[in-house]
Amino acid sequence: MQAQFVSQQKPTKQPLDSVQLNKLSDDDLLIRTQRLVQKERELVTAILHHLTEVERRKLYSDLGYKSLFDYAVKELGYSEGQAGRRLQAMRLLSELPQEEKKEVELKIESGALNLTTICQAQSFFNEIKKATPENGFNFEQKLEVLRELEHKTVRQGQVVLLQKMESSGGGIPLPKEKERWLSAEHSELRLVIGAELRNKMDEVRALLGPKAIGLSWAELIEEMARLSLDALKDKKFGKRRHLNMTLSSNLSEPSSPAGASARGDALARGTAPTTETAFGAPAQTSLKAGVKEKVTPAPYKEGVKKNGVRSLSKSKRHRIWQRDGGACVKCGAKAALHVDHIIPVALGGSCEEQNLRLLCFNCNVREGIRHFGMEKMKRTIIQR
Repeated sequence: MQAQFVSQQKPTKQPLDSVQLNKLSDDDLLIRTQRLVQKERELVTAILHHLTEVERRKLYSDLGYKSLFDYAVKELGYSEGQAGRRLQAMRLLSELPQEEKKEVELKIESGALNLTTICQAQSFFNEIKKATPENGFNFEQKLEVLRELEHKTVRQGQVVLLQKMESSGGGIPLPKEKERWLSAEHSELRLVIGAELRNKMDEVRALLGPKAIGLSWAELIEEMARLSLDALKDKKFGKRRHLNMTLSSNLSEPSSPAGASARGDALARGTAPTTETAFGAPAQTSLKAGVKEKVTPAPYKEGVKKNGVRSLSKSKRHRIWQRDGGACVKCGAKAALHVDHIIPVALGGSCEEQNLRLLCFNCNVREGIRHFGMEKMKRTIIQR
């Protein structure tokens, strides 16, 4: 009885190994190869659809990734080039109306267009939009370019796009920015800067005075970044609070050059480090007059919405920033950060520090989707 049951089961389909492939006739081998390639092309369009939906839901945030690109490389195992091509193709398809999108997908499945060609086209469209925003291509023009690129090699596609770049007034495209890691601590950046930016950098060097004469370009950029960080932190957290934080960290090591420099800056400004008041603003001491003058701002009413955004005091934002290390607590990103309520205010959450954290834009949107759903978050983002 057992033998009869086994005989009725369907045989498990095993993949063809090299020995079995060797037994195929020439015609069968070519037919099977053609079918596999066709399936591969169909899978490409299916993968693009899946990546689009992952991006829409920001699901990579739940896995601790900063972006869809990071997810594609680190989670899905694509190389950076493979991930970039798929994301470029996905972006281009998302810009097309449904009927035109279907046409491009069919051309991918037939082999008339491939991911490399579509990636070239999308880079071309972005260059045109950047160089001449008023001459940006609409979806009909984009579709026409894609039709011209059908069955073209990479080199032939480059020729077609260069000709279109010149005729559109965009000029010859400049080399793209590149980054190459030399060690765990050093990377090489290649970029092209315009005359206006170069003049600004020369002006910064001149304003820095004699100490900037011998600076290399990397050292000059580092100094510019330091000045920008100081100005942005002054603006975000308040000048006195930022200065107090810098002094307290640097003056703890009196022998350090940074501590001496910070002390010199304090003397130049006429302020010295002091403790914070109840509202987070430090008391200020006038070194010139030798008299302590305590500055206490008016009471701050937290949690009230201002221009659609729930307000928090600068002192609280500063403490959250310091506690979370100036990075998203979910993925580690340091760009587009927001102070997020772990339990949303709409669900009874408070504005206390234990209910606050730093999240990047993508992780913040993902949390909103989890709590309130996709449609609610889409409306919220549009309103802002």
